[in-house]
Amino acid sequence: MKRLLMYVKLLALGIKRAFERFPETLTVSMLFVVTVMMMIHADYDRKWIDVLEDIVLPLVVGIPLFANVKLLVERYGLSLKMRGILDGVALALIILYGVMIPEEITGYFMMRFFALVAILLIAFLCIPYFYDRKGLSQYILLMAGRFFLTILYSGVIFGGIAMMIFTVESLFGLDFVSEIYLDLFVIISGVFGVSFFLGTVPERDEDLAIEDYSKIFKTLFLYIVLPIISVYLVILYAYFVKILFDFDLPQGLIGNLVLWHAMVSAVTLFFVRDLRQSLAWLEKFFKIYIPLMVVPMGMFFLALWIRIDAYGITMPRYFVVALGIFALIGMGMMRLSKKDTALPVMIVLVTLVGISFFGPLSGYALTLRDQSSRLETMLKSNDMLSDSGDLIARPDLSESKQREVASQIQFLIRNYPVAAVSVLPSDFSDETSEAYLGFKLYGYWPIREGREYFYLEDHKNASTFALNGADYLVIMESYTPFENQKLSSSLEIEKQVDTQILVLKWENQSLGQIDLELEAGRFYENQASQPTFEFAVPGDEKSVEVKLIYRGMNGYLEAEDNRVIDYYHVWLLIDEKN
Repeated sequence: MKRLLMYVKLLALGIKRAFERFPETLTVSMLFVVTVMMMIHADYDRKWIDVLEDIVLPLVVGIPLFANVKLLVERYGLSLKMRGILDGVALALIILYGVMIPEEITGYFMMRFFALVAILLIAFLCIPYFYDRKGLSQYILLMAGRFFLTILYSGVIFGGIAMMIFTVESLFGLDFVSEIYLDLFVIISGVFGVSFFLGTVPERDEDLAIEDYSKIFKTLFLYIVLPIISVYLVILYAYFVKILFDFDLPQGLIGNLVLWHAMVSAVTLFFVRDLRQSLAWLEKFFKIYIPLMVVPMGMFFLALWIRIDAYGITMPRYFVVALGIFALIGMGMMRLSKKDTALPVMIVLVTLVGISFFGPLSGYALTLRDQSSRLETMLKSNDMLSDSGDLIARPDLSESKQREVASQIQFLIRNYPVAAVSVLPSDFSDETSEAYLGFKLYGYWPIREGREYFYLEDHKNASTFALNGADYLVIMESYTPFENQKLSSSLEIEKQVDTQILVLKWENQSLGQIDLELEAGRFYENQASQPTFEFAVPGDEKSVEVKLIYRGMNGYLEAEDNRVIDYYHVWLLIDEKN
């Protein structure tokens, strides 16, 4: 009991210390709690909720911003007067941010909001070590541990109180408002959670020794993560050797293979770097491992360049490039510099986050420029853009070209305001597309009036499916191109973007072909069994069986016995039989 009381007392002292040290931050946090609770009880009044949302977002920004002001004052020993000035500047910035919130909050605005909060949180971690102070990586690890401890304590308190409320309701027949549990969660998170975490922030002159390095994280990074990423690196090199012999660079695969390995490697090396002085083998590991990452990173950027050159810049590709650059720079700095590089690495991270989400070089801006340029080139190549920049309707354009143009336009107007796409008129929309283009955008396919349309979607086995002994599962849609996609050393499939014919090849010789669009129409007529085909391998006793499993389709009835398929989604079970 004494030990329990001691822990409770320490907990209370930490919270008291947080209120004494970060009064502005906790005041903003409590205003956030009050505002969120008002939103919870706003009875779905959209106008009132919109007003409260415009208050909540600046308050969220204000919590780390005021905390950063306090840490700056402590780090540089600023006067009380200077602290007041900085608090005033922070308050003005919060108000300015609130005024700049658009009427319609888009997904990209929220991405930028979270990026801004992330930058402020990174600054919160870096300010005590800015500049020329060692131990930042260990400090970040310490604060990460205390953050998860805060989540644990908050979760236990929430669970305990919620259980008490539920028990009282059940035993005494009471009926509290349904929002009481959400209110409880917000109060514990915004008041207890924030104050407890801030109470664990080390004081200005509190230095961390290597002996203070968490044994849990030390074991995790040194004896679990490092061996795993080392073995993974060996696997990557073996894979690269296979590529050299096959002379075939897989599309879109290397990025996934390398990126997360590089990020995990960079983060792990960042956190164990300070341990090199006490572990001689770790210093040797750095000297060997980081140079070996040059080849995987080179293959990573090569694969990305091929992808971007073929399909242009998109925001996911942009962020993948940014993460790759961060991993490359971070590991390079840790290898080439003998000084503590933790702070420079964090500065690089903040810089890349800022560039990625704000300004003319952001992913949003570069994607718009690149994809708009690709659309302009596409329109010009199809004689759909005049010298003065006006659209020219081309109803006679082939259906494959219509689909290509429609797909590019829909990508842009799905992600950007029409006014931002320079080659499109300001009143361009799905409804006006036929007047400007000569065909509509719906479903990437021109829609004709007076037709009987049909639709099919299979919701069964949405997440699990038995392969039933098949060797390969290939998933494709009607617009998916497969150009010489190898399944094994002998077997490959091919489907061009402008045709629905699937060609099977064995050692570069055609085994046969399947008209996927024709089979989709036949399947719609008779859904009792899935289409199955078997092709004999010439000069061998082998055969290849292909089973088509149509998961969705739509189209229209052109004649009594002719169904035209606009779109299909099919799974192919392919089995090499002896």
